[in-house]
Amino acid sequence: MPSPLSYAEKAVFLDKKSIPDAFGGVSTQYVEGAEFDVLVELSGSVTQLLAEQKNESISYNITVHKDLPMDFHSVFKLRKGGRILRVTVDPDSSIAPKSSTLDFKVGRAEEYVLPI
Repeated sequence: MPSPLSYAEKAVFLDKKSIPDAFGGVSTQYVEGAEFDVLVELSGSVTQLLAEQKNESISYNITVHKDLPMDFHSVFKLRKGGRILRVTVDPDSSIAPKSSTLDFKVGRAEEYVLPI
C-alpha cells in the first residue's frame, strides 16, 4: 500500500519576520522558507459543513512526513493555487511510535489570511 505522501503536493513555510520601520516601530512580513510535501484533505464532518455555510474558517486534515518540524500556528502556502493555511492541530501530537513503519503524521489546518 502506498504512503499517503505519494499523493502530496508541494508547499512552502511562510516564516514571520519583524522588520523595523522608519517610525521606530516594527512591521511584520511573511517570507518563504523551507519547501515540503503535504497532503491536504477537506475535513468532512457535519460540524465542518455547518461552519462552511456560516462562512467560518474551513479546516483540513494535513499529512506530512514524520520528520518535518511543524508547530501549532505554523503558516504555509500551497505552491499550486497559492492557498494559505495555518496549523491548528500540531501533527507532532499524532506521530507514530518509533517502532512503527509509518513515515507520516497527521494534523489539522485552516484557511488563513495574512495580516496586512
